[in-house]
Amino acid sequence: MYIPKTEQANRRLLALLNRESQLFTTKIVERKVWYASILSPTGKSVTWRVISAMVIAMIFATTFIYARRLWEKPELRKNLLESVDILKK
Repeated sequence: MYIPKTEQANRRLLALLNRESQLFTTKIVERKVWYASILSPTGKSVTWRVISAMVIAMIFATTFIYARRLWEKPELRKNLLESVDILKK
């Protein structure tokens, strides 16, 4: 079994085998690199991972915007700061 490190090495090998009329089979093998689990998680869908990340990002953004709008209300901010002062005592 030969596992090429680059696409160019793979193409050269396949061209040589074709030129020499050699029979061969190809098999896709996952390389051992740090980003392989991100691009092709074992037993999981990449699409599901991307959609989940987008949903989580939207939840964080919505929470941040809502919290910022609440913080802009002077009465609520005053009450929160007073509560923190009481808890510090």
